[in-house]
Amino acid sequence: MNPLFEPWRIRFICGQTLHQSSACVEALGFCRLSPELWPSWQAAALHLHRHLASQQAVLRSWLAQVQSASAASLPLETWLTGLLRALRVPDYPLQVQQDLSGRLVVVSACPYPRAVHDLLLAVTPLLEWAACLLQRSQVQVPEQTLRPWLGRLARLATLLPPAEVMNFHKGLDSQRIDWFWDSGRLTRVGQGARQKAILLPDAADGAEVAAALLAAAELPQLPIYTVTGSVGKTTTVRLLSQLLQGCGLCLAVAASDGAWVGGRQISRDDCIGGRSAAALLRRPEVEVALFEQGRGGLLKQGVPYRRSSIAVLLNVQDVHLGLDGVDSLAAMAEVKAVGLRPAHRVVLNFDDAQCRRLAERWPAGRLVWFSVTAEPARLQQLSHKALGVLGVERTALGQPLGLCVYQQHRVVARLSLQDVLPYQGMLGEKTLEELLAAVGAAWFGPVALTGWERRLPALRLDAGNHLFRASVQRAGAVFYVLDKAGEKASLAVLAPFIDSLCRREGIRRRILVMTRSAGEPPQRHLESCRCLYPLMDEFVCFDRPETYQAKTALPLYAAGDLPRLLTAELLRLGQQAGHHKPVQRLEDWSAVEPWLEKRLCDGCERTLVLINQPSTAAAALNERIAAFVRRQMAITKSNGGSRNTPAL
Repeated sequence: MNPLFEPWRIRFICGQTLHQSSACVEALGFCRLSPELWPSWQAAALHLHRHLASQQAVLRSWLAQVQSASAASLPLETWLTGLLRALRVPDYPLQVQQDLSGRLVVVSACPYPRAVHDLLLAVTPLLEWAACLLQRSQVQVPEQTLRPWLGRLARLATLLPPAEVMNFHKGLDSQRIDWFWDSGRLTRVGQGARQKAILLPDAADGAEVAAALLAAAELPQLPIYTVTGSVGKTTTVRLLSQLLQGCGLCLAVAASDGAWVGGRQISRDDCIGGRSAAALLRRPEVEVALFEQGRGGLLKQGVPYRRSSIAVLLNVQDVHLGLDGVDSLAAMAEVKAVGLRPAHRVVLNFDDAQCRRLAERWPAGRLVWFSVTAEPARLQQLSHKALGVLGVERTALGQPLGLCVYQQHRVVARLSLQDVLPYQGMLGEKTLEELLAAVGAAWFGPVALTGWERRLPALRLDAGNHLFRASVQRAGAVFYVLDKAGEKASLAVLAPFIDSLCRREGIRRRILVMTRSAGEPPQRHLESCRCLYPLMDEFVCFDRPETYQAKTALPLYAAGDLPRLLTAELLRLGQQAGHHKPVQRLEDWSAVEPWLEKRLCDGCERTLVLINQPSTAAAALNERIAAFVRRQMAITKSNGGSRNTPAL
């Protein structure tokens, strides 16, 4: 493996973003490292060279490089890097990887991903020709195959800037200056409202001069806040965004449940990932940005900016281990650390062992700690070297009274939790942890905030802004709880909340309505069944037909497999425990609605309906679920608070 690339396949290197091409080609039954393959690749190059004698000089240059390459080189990487050099693209790290399903994936730091994508598709036929040469001494490339292949290569140049512009971009990269290329010689430098459009001159040395001038100018940086971690990211983003919304600046937010600009929602899809962040940073009205970062987005899309202001790492827990080669907490922590690297300051959870380990990489003066459990004396001690520390002030019985901000061994601020709804109404100590992280980022971030005595009581986590995170909506005797917890760590937080709600409201019957995604392995779904089974009295498992066609779907699933898997496990758990808890299997959400309406029409017994749907990308389904709940609430209200009349 190229030592420049870290073993957990992180798309981040030397302070730059790595772009993964979306083109994955099926391996053709041979190993790309096979020594027998190399001579056939050179033979294919020679064959093409004869056909291209009168073609573009760039192609002849590329083939000459391939022919002269060392036999110790990796064939496909040699083809790709050789063509990039022939096209006068500056050197960027590039590596070809083979995943567990036998696909080849190109990972490159080249900032022109469309060109790399088409380049991979152009080189793919060479795999087939080389494979044929392994079995035969000669291979004749059909004219009908060669002509479109040459056309694809010729079009590659149109996806790249002129050479002097690419050199300019390389100079910006070396200075850690963010940029994006519009077209031709026009490059936008900076982000959001602080970007500048630069049109380079034709002179070859113009790029070097422009890059040097920009580096010396010290362009103002757009304030960027980021939040990552295993559990609690979306809630923290929701809290932090509310704190920042009163700053008088146009705020852009990208999170698991959508994207917003200036308070206006522009997307309801899952917007975690570099692509969504990059799109928001290009909008000229954006003055401050807040991004939620997830494991998948960091691995597959990288980080689309070279500097950020302050980054939060909430925790590193046993979530999504075993995917994409990340099989330990330490490796997962390194994935999360990708989002922290560009940050000027970091906010870390002192209660988390992996956060404490990663903290050693930052100077103490750029480090902010927060802790739900640490005693005041320990917090004061931590504040001696750190930039700041946040903790909880409690009563003698352990009830939270307020948040304390420590600097240099003393408390510099006390923020009361009286009338703060995110803590009083949501998930107890877990939401307190998320609130600490959000306040830490807001307090020590680049945007100056005042009026803290008003900011915390104004925070809200409810159906209006945080629908699928244990939001409770009541329709007479029925309490609907919508939640997206899907893994053990999140469900462990949900369980005591459900128990507490049932005790407080005198709820006697608990119904779980659940669905799952084909993008997750079966063992994770079985684990969630084991976590939820003791909580509930009866179960409904419904399918999502569209999930089997999604790009992220695992090939081991066929339509209908998910509800069958969930139903079988719930029945097994009941048999093992000696219980008889009813389990229903339904085709889709359309079948769930009439079932629930019929089941709940008696209205005699207080009932909790937990609708557990973890896929934040299923925005349309979530809206249908929310609309159903709103309809039940309206019907109940029109009936004077009773559910005796079945909903129509």
